Amino acid sequence: MRLRICDGERERTAPASLELVQEAFAQHPVGEGHEIALADGARWLAAVAVLKQPGGEVEYVVSGETGNEAPISGRLSRSEAVQRFREFLDYTQCHTRAGQTG
Repeated sequence: MRLRICDGERERTAPASLELVQEAFAQHPVGEGHEIALADGARWLAAVAVLKQPGGEVEYVVSGETGNEAPISGRLSRSEAVQRFREFLDYTQCHTRAGQTG
């Protein structure tokens, strides 16, 4: 699974981990259009930062194909977006382990 972070000026990719996801969402300041994405084969999850109002709190438009239900899309707070990414990581790790042992 890969993590991609694009801040509008540069892009980086790395093997995904919960620590890196939390670090990506903790970056300040986060500009509008800042993107954080996970990809694992056909499954993916992306969050794009949008400002509630100038100088206000950042929210994220989150969308993805998670593989365990219909495609998702919605506007979430930072903490809600982090939770979705945590669930995506947990689901992938659980199914990877199941595939290795079964």
